[in-house]
Amino acid sequence: MDEPLGKFERIRLTKPKRVIDASVILEIGFEEDNACINYLKKAGYDYQAFITVPLLGEVTLKIISKFSDNPSIKEKIFDLVTDLINTERLQIIPHNISSDELFKDLKNSLSIIPRDDLLHIAEILTSEFREFITIDTKITTDPAKRVLQERFKLKITNPKQR
Repeated sequence: MDEPLGKFERIRLTKPKRVIDASVILEIGFEEDNACINYLKKAGYDYQAFITVPLLGEVTLKIISKFSDNPSIKEKIFDLVTDLINTERLQIIPHNISSDELFKDLKNSLSIIPRDDLLHIAEILTSEFREFITIDTKITTDPAKRVLQERFKLKITNPKQR
């Protein structure tokens, strides 16, 4: 028999569900304004945070390649991601393969966005999420942002522009 949910858990489940892009996590190694790290620290409190398996893989590969000469930044990012996952404030979305039709539709509508990002967006939509948090300017600026919001019903939020 399942135990009833505690008050905190019931409240958390009412919070908005948002998928976090690799760019937001990786930015904490470069940023001076702390906008991304402050946004991530609110995960599990102000909103429910999720990441896809491919996005988590991208984070891991880029931490290894971009911060190999700066172990303190590499450790800071790994520690933050590890803490968020271990405390269940960042949840990993089971891998979902999007349809070829959805990917083609995204590609035709958003030719400015690179293929890898379109694959991430297709997986997010297939997993039925409706908010994507990113600082990627190819996604956060018009016309891409408008097309994603109006045509695909995917809200795009840049934590640096809040």
